[in-house]
Amino acid sequence: MQRFGYASYVAELTARTTEPGQPYPALFELLEATVSAIETSDDPQKFAMAYALRLLAALGVAPVTQQCVGCGQELAGEVVYSPISGGLVCRECQIEGQVALLISPAARGLLR
Repeated sequence: MQRFGYASYVAELTARTTEPGQPYPALFELLEATVSAIETSDDPQKFAMAYALRLLAALGVAPVTQQCVGCGQELAGEVVYSPISGGLVCRECQIEGQVALLISPAARGLLR
C-alpha cells in the first residue's frame, strides 16, 4: 500500500505541473523509471522525493543547491534552505527572521 501511495504521489505531481496533452518525453521516461523503482525498492520514499526534485529541475524551477543564493560563493559548513530566496544560503547570508531550514551536509549531498 505504501508503494502505491508514493507512485500516486509522483503521478499527481506530474499531472499538476504539466500541461494536459503536451508531450514531455524525458519527463515521461523519468516518471516511468521512478514508478518502476518505487515498485521494487525497500525505500520508495527516497525515489519519490528524488523524482520531485528532478521534476522541479525539468520544469526550470529547482532550488539552487550548488552555491549560496545570496553571495554566490561555494557552500561549506552549515547552510540553510530558504524558500523565499529560492535555494540554499550560507549562514552569513541568512536573513534574520526569514523562514529557513537547516540542511545537513548529508542532505546537501543528496540534493546534488
